[in-house]
Amino acid sequence: MMKLRAALAVLAVAVGVTAFSVVTSESTAVAATTCYGGAITIPYDGIGLYPEGSGSYTTSSRCNDINMKVARGSVSACVIFVDHTRDCNYWTTVRTSWVTIATNVKNGTHFQVGIEGHDDQLDMNMYLAY
Repeated sequence: MMKLRAALAVLAVAVGVTAFSVVTSESTAVAATTCYGGAITIPYDGIGLYPEGSGSYTTSSRCNDINMKVARGSVSACVIFVDHTRDCNYWTTVRTSWVTIATNVKNGTHFQVGIEGHDDQLDMNMYLAY
């Protein structure tokens, strides 16, 4: 009888850990989908630091970070927190997969994105999720 109780207790813990892992994984996936699902498209003409149409953006509760990807190739990107500075935070190489260009950004923060492109990257779309 004691062996049966011990076996059931181990099984209950194992099932609980598995269920917790599934919920955690699903929650993370849903959060990422929600963040990227609200992404905007910015046309990039390859000229200048600020792409035409980049404007100024305001972070939301949808994402904890500012994320970016490009349609093809790569560019260098930085975030400028316009209420505090006219300088870039740091430059990050952005490719065709989502990359974080600023982390743990407070909701309601105003920012711009600085871009340095490459000659072969003219006329492509960039995507921002924030």
